[in-house]
Amino acid sequence: MPRHERRRRHSPAHPHAKVAHRPRKSCNCLEARLLACSPSPRHCRLKMGEFLPLLQLRYSNRVGKLASVASQLLGATMRFSKIRILLGAICIIFALPAGAADTGMQPQEHPTRTLVYSGFDFNSQSAYTGFLGGNFAPWGDLETSGFRFSLFGAAGSYRYDLGPESPTAIRGTFETGDVLVGYGFNKDSLSAKFMIGLNVQNHSLSSPDPANPVQGTHAGLKLQGDFYANPTPETMVFGLGSYSTAFQTYYTEFKGGLQLFGIKELYFGPQFIAQGNAQYDQWRVGAHVTGIKYGRAEFGFAGGYLQDSRNGPGAYGMVTLDLNF
Repeated sequence: MPRHERRRRHSPAHPHAKVAHRPRKSCNCLEARLLACSPSPRHCRLKMGEFLPLLQLRYSNRVGKLASVASQLLGATMRFSKIRILLGAICIIFALPAGAADTGMQPQEHPTRTLVYSGFDFNSQSAYTGFLGGNFAPWGDLETSGFRFSLFGAAGSYRYDLGPESPTAIRGTFETGDVLVGYGFNKDSLSAKFMIGLNVQNHSLSSPDPANPVQGTHAGLKLQGDFYANPTPETMVFGLGSYSTAFQTYYTEFKGGLQLFGIKELYFGPQFIAQGNAQYDQWRVGAHVTGIKYGRAEFGFAGGYLQDSRNGPGAYGMVTLDLNF
C-alpha cells in the first residue's frame, strides 16, 4: 500500500475571472517589453524568470488570434479577448513547472488536503489486482491532526487448482470497495490514522466450487490502521493493518527503508506482506523503492517471493502511483 499523510506541494487557487480585462492590458505591456528586448545580452535586461511568462503570453496572443478566426467560422459567440486570456492562462499554468526548474525557483509548499493513491499488483500465479483510493481532510489538511475520510476500490482476478488430483483450475474475479471515516494523528516525524467503515466485496468463480466460502456479494464492517515515521532523516518505516468481516478478509504490510543515493525521501528497503480471507492465506517477502517523484506524482516499486496456501510458492510485483492536492 502507498504512503500517506506526507508533506506535499500544492498549487494556489486560480484567480477569479472578474479581472478579465487586466490580463489583456498587462499582456500588451509584457509583449512590448519582449519586443523591445534586443537579442544582444548587453541590451537585454530581462531575467529568465521574466522572459518565460513574456514568451508564454506572446505565444498565447498568436494562438488566440487563430482561435478567434476559428470561432467566427463556427458561429461561436465568445469574445476574442476572453479566448486570448483563457489560452494565455492555460499556457502559463502548464509552463510553470518547467519555468521553475529552469530558473532555479521552487514552488511554495502548501498543506495537502487530498492524497490519491493507485497501483497494480501481479504475481506468477496469474493473479492481478488494480486499485485506486483517496484520503481526504475535508476540514483541515493531512499534515495536522484531525478528521479523515477515505474511499477505496479494487478489482482483479485470480486462479487456483481444485486439488492435486484434479486437473480443473478455477478462475475467480472480484471487486471490493470501502467507505471509511476516522481520525489522523500527526506529530513531528510520525503520522498515523485509525479508520472504521463499510466494506463490500463481490467474488465470482468460473466453475462451481462448493468448498469455497468466498463467493457472491457480502458487506461487512472494516477496521484499518496505519502509520508512517522517519526515525532519522535517512530512514523510514511504514505499517498498515486492516480487517473486514466480509469473507474474513485481512491485509497487513510493513516496510522499512534507508535513503537512496542521498536523495531526500527516496528510500530502499525490505517489505513484508500477509493477506488472505476465509479461503486462502498468503505471505510475501521482498524489497521496495519508494519516493520516486515527478512533480506532484510519486512512484513506487516492489517485488519478491510469495507463498500461497492454494498454489504454493511464486513471485510478486507491485507498482504504485500517488498524487497530492
